[in-house]
Amino acid sequence: MLQRMKKLKLNDVISNPLTSGIFHYIYTLTPSIPWADDIDASVLDLEYIGNISGQKNVSPLIKNILLKDSTTNVLTAENMQTLATTIYKMFYDIWVKEYNTLSLEYNPISNYDMTETETASGTTGNTRLNTGTQATAKTGTTTNTHTGTQGTTDSNQASGTTTGSADRGIYGFNSSESVGDSTDSTSTTTGTTASGSSTRTDNLTDTQTDNTTDTRTDNLTQSDSGTHSDSRTLTRSGNIGVTTSQQMLQAEREVALWNFFYNVLFPSIDRVLTICNYS
Repeated sequence: MLQRMKKLKLNDVISNPLTSGIFHYIYTLTPSIPWADDIDASVLDLEYIGNISGQKNVSPLIKNILLKDSTTNVLTAENMQTLATTIYKMFYDIWVKEYNTLSLEYNPISNYDMTETETASGTTGNTRLNTGTQATAKTGTTTNTHTGTQGTTDSNQASGTTTGSADRGIYGFNSSESVGDSTDSTSTTTGTTASGSSTRTDNLTDTQTDNTTDTRTDNLTQSDSGTHSDSRTLTRSGNIGVTTSQQMLQAEREVALWNFFYNVLFPSIDRVLTICNYS
């Protein structure tokens, strides 16, 4: 059996290499490979087994798997899944980086391409607080004093004359008639004088007291804020003169001949499944 295994080819140990080959199992793993939506797994299995590595001798890894797990020299589905997982973990990152170079955009005759972007951003804020108390107090006393004297004087005077006369006679003893002796004449003058005065004194004081306080309180807060962003992009490109345009065109032709699947993908599968000889 060992002698037979030395001559095993890759398409001998895969039961259905064109429909359930190694890529069929790789496509079941996640995250998916970047070209999975563009190229079906069966296309890659067909090319890999049919044109690239179907007639290559199997690797020591496959021989050891067959010695341990198989009596028919055919890899089981479990064996294929194990091999696919091993290859995937070893080469996934390389595949992604190499494949992404196919979509890069560049000018083939420009070996200098620089883009510099500068962004300045910030936040501005301004807060103003006006707080204050203004008080106006009016305190005072107003006194009005009225002082005065008012006097009234009354004077009344009355006079009169009274005149009278009396005859004196001499009567004889037991005589009823008198004999004139003399006549007395009396004249009396009377006068009355009345005078009076009254005085009124006014002393009036009016007092008015003012005690007034006016208070105004201001408590005003104003807040302003904003953001600003300034962006500047500087792009430089061209040929700096180190390499001629013809040399760069020739390098571009070589890049065009490079193929991800034949130069990267299939050789990485061979490193696990085959050995580098056809004997």
